[in-house]
Amino acid sequence: LLKELARQNTAADPREAGLETWEYIMKMIGREVTARTSVGTFDDYMLKEWARKYLSQRTMNDTAKSVNSADSRKKCVPGTLLRGSSVRRSPFLLSNQEFHKSLVLILSDDEDATIGVMLNHPAAKGLQMEVKDTRMNINYVLTAPLRVGGDYVLEESESPIWLHNSPKLRGAQVGTPIGGCWEHIWQCTYEEVAVALTDNLAKLDEFLVISGITLWPKGDIDAEENFGEMLEDGSFEIVPSSCVESVWKSLLKQRVLTERNIQQNIDYGIEAWSAGKGDSLENDDDNFDIHSIGMGYEEEEEEDSFVFNTDVKVAKLSDDALRVWVSSCL
Repeated sequence: LLKELARQNTAADPREAGLETWEYIMKMIGREVTARTSVGTFDDYMLKEWARKYLSQRTMNDTAKSVNSADSRKKCVPGTLLRGSSVRRSPFLLSNQEFHKSLVLILSDDEDATIGVMLNHPAAKGLQMEVKDTRMNINYVLTAPLRVGGDYVLEESESPIWLHNSPKLRGAQVGTPIGGCWEHIWQCTYEEVAVALTDNLAKLDEFLVISGITLWPKGDIDAEENFGEMLEDGSFEIVPSSCVESVWKSLLKQRVLTERNIQQNIDYGIEAWSAGKGDSLENDDDNFDIHSIGMGYEEEEEEDSFVFNTDVKVAKLSDDALRVWVSSCL
């Protein structure tokens, strides 16, 4: 065992995350079969990516900026719709996986904090509301999918956030435009939605209902990430206003999250994310940088878009990590 540890200290590549040593020890104690069956799993790949980021000593430029990072440096005003970075090596692989291929609507931005809500993550429960049919003089109950807007829970006294992107509802002035711009997505109250449904101005499935918010404090040295820096390094991209309608149509396809429709909901969420790329991003799958990582090592340079010493693409692993996060919402 000591010899193996000494070998690891001098010759093992830290990007292997000690997995070879673990397999060796398992073989020593007669657990070789168990070790063999666990090789090449999601957990192994994530551990390798963790080791690559935190244990590798080689000089690597992991900050692959998005193609439209110049747009991301613009002031992010309320009403702006953002999407998670389109680079293959997702900045959200090891943490905050909910932001991978996410859509975030900025609600407010001041000197204290930036507040937004994620739009493409349905929860495992819906919001029921009773609506009166004035023509039939009957009441009926409708259910709208609740969406996970972020980790910060709204006060119990506050109702979920209701959003719409309907020209008809804008014309009827149902709600108020976020940020004051008429063409932005509009926010409204439960009561305004109920009146709109009763007056047949809209159907319930034209609204998004959000529970929870995402909060980025400013000037907090203990904050894990600064929103301004995340925009600067391309972790988020601004969705062009011309793409918002297409994004919205895809979002409306999502339903209350269940074990049976989890992949379909994820696919619709990614469809909405893809619809927000705009003309500046020709192909999301091609928006990445390949960097040389051979500093101080003898092996040839390799593509940085794969998990080390595997044929697994980091982009695929990031999608898998997102699915694990979504499954936690069930």
